Amino acid sequence: MSDLGFYAQRLALVVALAGIVAGVYGGAARRPEWGRIAERAVLLVFGFTTLAMAVLFHAFATGDFSLAYVAGHSARSMEMGYRLAALWGGQAGSLLLWLWMLSAYGAAAILSHRRSMRDLMPWVAAVLLGNAAFFLVLLNFVTNPFGSPRTRCSPTARASTPCSSTR
Repeated sequence: MSDLGFYAQRLALVVALAGIVAGVYGGAARRPEWGRIAERAVLLVFGFTTLAMAVLFHAFATGDFSLAYVAGHSARSMEMGYRLAALWGGQAGSLLLWLWMLSAYGAAAILSHRRSMRDLMPWVAAVLLGNAAFFLVLLNFVTNPFGSPRTRCSPTARASTPCSSTR
């Protein structure tokens, strides 16, 4: 199941980069159909990010210690609330949470202004996607919460036990 979160992050990055191009082209060339593509890209990035968050929450809830991030920030002895709160206990989870909040507010802005300010919306979508792409680059290439541990992590490991990521 963790592969689903891994690939959701990768797809979100591809969609964000394509949406930036569509938004800039749609705004510069005054092509509304390209602006709508950029707006849909914002919604897709939110969807993929929500999927990644749900997969990571599920991993914490079920104690999926095959993920280095889960093994390094939780333990089976922790109560469920603490295990779920451990999602943002490290850099990768915090970045994913920030990305999710950013994409949620971005999707809400796109949906609420869908019919107004049509000339501005491709640029708004491009800027929102640029911010999301920054976080997605960090999540995909610097600190990935969906990496598997190189060494076998003990299921009873404490939150301070380090495990390295191979992805």
